[in-house]
Amino acid sequence: MTSRWTWIAVLLSCGLPGCCNESKAGDTCAQGKSVCADNTTELVCQDGKFVASPCRGSKGCRVEGEKHVCDFSGNVDGDSCSLATEGAARCSINGRRMILCHAGKYELHSCRGPKGCDDASGKVECDRTVQMESDPCIADNTYSCSMDNKRALLCKGGKYVVDEYCCGFKGCVYIGDKVDCDRGSQNNAESCHKNGEFECSLDGKTMLSCKNLRWEVEQKCAGKCVAASGKATCEEGAPPAASASAMPAASASAR
Repeated sequence: MTSRWTWIAVLLSCGLPGCCNESKAGDTCAQGKSVCADNTTELVCQDGKFVASPCRGSKGCRVEGEKHVCDFSGNVDGDSCSLATEGAARCSINGRRMILCHAGKYELHSCRGPKGCDDASGKVECDRTVQMESDPCIADNTYSCSMDNKRALLCKGGKYVVDEYCCGFKGCVYIGDKVDCDRGSQNNAESCHKNGEFECSLDGKTMLSCKNLRWEVEQKCAGKCVAASGKATCEEGAPPAASASAMPAASASAR
């Protein structure tokens, strides 16, 4: 009698998705194969060996048709994933982050824009129009605006860094897939975008020039420094620091 009830318990447990699978991490496997080790763990074949990856989402690891599906919407930064699933992405449970498999680890990318993260269509859309310094990013040389819309951020080495300060009235505006940075007046020693450009200081008394991607004092103005219509000049007859025709407008053109 005891033996009979033991077998019934085993059979019932085998009815659960992913159970009764004897494979484990490190076992040999065929390329492209994936199975559920249990209800919360997926095994994916990588270089002929199974690699374990957690499925922390509410649906866990399950069978759909002939496929094993891992819900990693609840995974955390640093969770392991297989190199075979490089680029796999999903929105987090709260819809504010994208969870991405990259180089064998899951990364959490903030989607701070108003649209957040959306994967309802099957394609993950992460609104990166607004980000914070040091937020992780994917594609180098792509831009975003800071949370206060006063800085243009650049993706460099996998992190967002300040590219320009947008102190003008319009600040930093994301238009289409480009950033428009209204520099307005600038501070000495702050970063600038293009060598050879000219602006006025915040107090309006100094003309600044962009050298080595930093604003430096070009000329102290006897009166007021004015930046308008593509020119940076000192009033009261003081000559401009460079040919007015060669100087850009105060507002940076859209990238």
